[in-house]
Amino acid sequence: MFDVSFNAPTQPLAPGPVCSATPDLQSGHMLPDKPVSPRSLKNSEVREKRFALLSEPHIYRLTKFVDDLRERAGTKNCFGKAGLPHFDPYDGGSEAQCLFLLLAPGRHAINDGLQHKGSGFVSRDNDDMTAENLFCATKADEVQRRTGWREGCRGTNFPRQETVLWNVIPWYLGTEENIEDPTSTEMEEGVACLRSLLDRRLLPNLKVVVPFGGAAQDAVKKHYPDLHRNWVVVPNRHPGQQSLNSKELWDCFVSRLCEARGYLS
Repeated sequence: MFDVSFNAPTQPLAPGPVCSATPDLQSGHMLPDKPVSPRSLKNSEVREKRFALLSEPHIYRLTKFVDDLRERAGTKNCFGKAGLPHFDPYDGGSEAQCLFLLLAPGRHAINDGLQHKGSGFVSRDNDDMTAENLFCATKADEVQRRTGWREGCRGTNFPRQETVLWNVIPWYLGTEENIEDPTSTEMEEGVACLRSLLDRRLLPNLKVVVPFGGAAQDAVKKHYPDLHRNWVVVPNRHPGQQSLNSKELWDCFVSRLCEARGYLS
């Protein structure tokens, strides 16, 4: 198993250029206006502005964590270092109280600067249905303007600044053409990265972990059985298109998010 040791910086990284911004009143950090509709990171200008925020105070330790992981695990996928996307600075970063945990990043999170023009972030603003569902489920009711059975579906108004989105296995799995299921070794190595993230208190305000989908839940249960001793764990179904395909399932998904939100201070 590769080394996932990580030395947290004692001084902030040099700040990068920041877009015109307004303060997030709860956390105090500065962010541009947040997206009001899903899939905003399909726009290249939006992506560039998002990358410029990676040295903001609330996210710089997580940025350094990813940079260190890229050095250690950048050869573990077909996209190299680009196959290990960043935390989204529009989330709460190190100040978050709730960790949303998926299994592994998809292709829409990969940006290698060449033919793969994904976001480069683990984000609910990515250009895929999993991200869109999570975006809509955590917004307020009034933004739920969707067609078919989704029309009128309620959201949770889950404060984005209180959440951070990550993966059990932080690097892309599979080939450029197809995503593959993780091996047992990949599961163990991914959970080791998760342990490093949590053991080193890079999320010092964390209270709740929400593993989405059976694969992420099984990985945590098998390889991180003591997770529930330190944090409240609220399992939820996967926010992907196949998992959320009816209003009844949507309501169940939202109900579990509301349960997780109830543990926040």
